[in-house]
Order: sequence, then structure tokens, then C-alpha cells
Amino acid sequence: MIPRAVAFDVGSESGESPDVMLRALRNGQIDVLITWQPAIGALLRRYRNFEVVAVPNERALGPPEQYAFPMSMGVREGDTSLKKRLDDAIEKYQAQLTSILTENGVKLYTPRQP
Repeated sequence: MIPRAVAFDVGSESGESPDVMLRALRNGQIDVLITWQPAIGALLRRYRNFEVVAVPNERALGPPEQYAFPMSMGVREGDTSLKKRLDDAIEKYQAQLTSILTENGVKLYTPRQP
């Protein structure tokens, strides 16, 4: 299967949208698309006839959760004022942020508590 694989360069330097992968699938250039869901979640709304299947990474070392990445922001060391403003804004707008992510097809993950 690997020799027939098609690679897509949709990184930030290429300037190409992940939509190019979905168009290739729609147009029959590829038969199957395997990608990281957050990269295409919002774009999938235009391809409602596609069957989307979550594929757990069972071959990886460690639990599947290791592939769920929380997003974060950073500030300059010692810039406690900016950190506080960001923390306050996130707390204040958490419901709206969650809504925007959900509306754009991003699957949200809640880590298990130890």
C-alpha cells in the first residue's frame, strides 16, 4: 500500500489548504484519506456524503490519549499581566470558544482524571 500512497503538502509553508486532500478523494484521485481530524474537521461540512471513521492508533506506544493535544498559549517569561489577561479571556469566553470549535467539526477530548 505504501508505494501507491499519495502525499499531500498542506503544511503552513506550502500555503495549500487541507481541502486539496478532500477534493482528491471526491474526484477519485485517491480511494482513502487518512489525516488528523482537526486539520479537516471544518472542511468536511462540504463533503457530507463522505463516510468518516475514527481510526484509533492502537500500534502506538502508550494510550491512544497521547495523540489528543490540548491547545495552549504562551507569553514571555515574567509577563504575568498578559498571562492573567489571556487566562481571564479564556475563562470568560470558554463557552463561546467551545461552541466555535464544535461548530467547525473539531472533536473535543476531555482527559480522564487520575
